[in-house]
This record gives sequence, structure tokens and C-alpha cells, in this order.
Amino acid sequence: MRHGWVYIYENAPATERLDELLSFLKRRGLSLAHPPTGRIIRLSKIGEQITSTEQDMRAQLAKSEELAFNFYIDSDSTNVVCSIHKLDNAIVREGYSLDGKTEDESKFVINILLEFFREQLQRETEIAFVADQYAELHQTFHWDDFILGDQDEPPEWPLALGLPADSGKTSRIPNALYLCENAKNFILYRRAGPDQQNPNVR
Repeated sequence: MRHGWVYIYENAPATERLDELLSFLKRRGLSLAHPPTGRIIRLSKIGEQITSTEQDMRAQLAKSEELAFNFYIDSDSTNVVCSIHKLDNAIVREGYSLDGKTEDESKFVINILLEFFREQLQRETEIAFVADQYAELHQTFHWDDFILGDQDEPPEWPLALGLPADSGKTSRIPNALYLCENAKNFILYRRAGPDQQNPNVR
């Protein structure tokens, strides 16, 4: 998915959300370190690779607005770039690039991050989840506009979306496109395949 991104919106503080993400990755057997070399790599604002440690990443995030780093989904060094951005003092946005991933790799990443989101719902830290295969192609729209702003609809509905059940924006979602799951006062919407139908839509 060359232009795809996954976004997870959460409550601050960012350093706690980072610790929870790193703990989850370890439990799922995903590596923060580059498999052949063992290097942990964070990225500068211009994309330069910087050798790091978990402690260094936490310190960088504590003193800056954004942290970007790699993690790896297999032993062949297939990496995902994650960026954690402090949108303000209360809200954090995690972004996961699907650039360069095959369809199967992208589905794996989305499923893993949905698992993480469901787990985080138990902590009551979550605000929203988005998996959009066309995220980079929207010229005048960012998901912040829909999740946190007053835009009623995105240019195109995404592959997956998670919103609080009491959000007024759930009434705008075309349910016929999705299979819906209720999870801890949230509704998770996932695109139905061609041989699937939302059982709640007739």
C-alpha cells in the first residue's frame, strides 16, 4: 500500500503510550532492533537514521514534539516506520506508514495494530483508530480534520475505523461498507469483502 497509513489517536502522556507500544511489540514477537545488526533506529526530522536505545527514544520524546523510529515485522528486515506526535498537551497521534508493503504485509500490520488498539481500550486511553490506504493522496484533508475537527466526512471512507460509540460521527458512516464490532464503548468498522455483508444491513 504505497500511500497507506494507520493512525491511532490517544490521550497523553506520550511517553507512557510509547512504553505501552514497545511492551506490546515485544509480547507479539516484533522487533524494535534491526534483525541482522541488532541496531535500534530512530529517525531525524529529515529521515536520517540514528542509532538509539529504548531509554534514548523515551528521552527524545519527553523533550520534543515528535519521535519517529523503525520496528520490524519479520526476520527479513521488513520495517514499519512509526511516528508519535504530540498534537497538543492532551492528545497524541501515532502514525504507521504502510509505504512499500505488500497487500499481505499491510493486512498483517493493520491487524496487529487493531489488536494493540483493542488492548489499549481496556486502559481507556484511546480516542480513535484509522487505517487508510490512500492517506497520502488526500491533498486538502488529514484525518485530524475528521477525528478531532469538525469535518463530517473524509474524501473516501477508510479500510478500518474505530470511534467511541457515542460519537456523533458514527451516524455519518456508511454501515453497508463495513463489518462492525463493539469493543469497550467503541465501534470498530472494518471493510467487508466482496463475499461479505454487514448482517445489520438489509
